[in-house]
Amino acid sequence: MSLPYLTRDIPGIGGTIKQRAEDFFVQEIPIYEPSGEGEHVFAEIQKVNLTTFDAINRIAAALKISNRDIGYGGLKDARAITRQIFSIPGTTEAAVMNLKVPDLTVLWAARHGNKMRLGHLKANRFGHQDSRRQAD
Repeated sequence: MSLPYLTRDIPGIGGTIKQRAEDFFVQEIPIYEPSGEGEHVFAEIQKVNLTTFDAINRIAAALKISNRDIGYGGLKDARAITRQIFSIPGTTEAAVMNLKVPDLTVLWAARHGNKMRLGHLKANRFGHQDSRRQAD
């Protein structure tokens, strides 16, 4: 059953929503900071117009590891600029920092003892491209 719009007699104002990646920005805030030691490299990755799984697959291919080994805290919009935390085993901080992958930028990398898991996030910070900043 189709219901009428509540405001059907009021003309719209026009406009578009989320037409470009730059129109939407989100940054993950992890529930804990990396300890500096351990078998995983935590990295904050900025991605543009990529799904979380596209980013994981590109990182895994570049580092020659299994995509199943890469941990993540949540799924983020593809049509956006997003900053996500990934955990990557079997590599070094330098190797992660030196990644050259289209539409991905590594912002920082640090060691930690466990894999990032779904829900290991304190919050998401939303904003505009010009309001991007590192987590406090």
